[in-house]
Amino acid sequence: MCPATTATLSNSLCLNGLVGREQHTLVYARHTTGFSSERAVEGIRHAMERYLSLDAEWKRWAERDITAETVREVFEAMPEINPKRLAYLFEAWETEAALAGTTVWALYNALTRWSSHAPVRPGSAGNRAAIVLNREAVVRRTLASPAFDRLAA
Repeated sequence: MCPATTATLSNSLCLNGLVGREQHTLVYARHTTGFSSERAVEGIRHAMERYLSLDAEWKRWAERDITAETVREVFEAMPEINPKRLAYLFEAWETEAALAGTTVWALYNALTRWSSHAPVRPGSAGNRAAIVLNREAVVRRTLASPAFDRLAA
C-alpha cells in the first residue's frame, strides 16, 4: 500500500471543481518504508498556504465587476473553443452572473460549471471522469491566459 494524500477543492454549493492555475497538491510515497511524515506535513502545509492564497484571490474576484465584452474575450481565448462550447459557456455565465453579479468570480464559476457539469456524448459517458479532468486542464490554461490575467490582476 502506498500512502498518499491529495488536496483538491470543490465548491460545496454547486460541486464545481475549483480549478486553480496550478494542479492539486499531492503527497505520495512509493512504499510504506519510504513514507516521511515530515514530507507529508510539508505537503499539507503547502496545500493550506495555496488554499489561503486562492481564497484571498477569489474574494478579490467577487469584488471586481466586468463587462460582457471582457467575458467574451476570455471565452474566445480558451483552447479548442467552438460554437457549441461558447453557447454553453454564455448560458453558464448568465446563470452565474445572476447569482454572483457580473464579476470575475461569476466568470470563474461559469468556467468551472462547464468543466464539471457540461454534458458528454452518450458514447463517452464511461470516460466522463477523464473528460472532466481534460476540461479542468482547459480551464487551468484559460486562467493563465492574458485575457483572464487582465481581469484578475
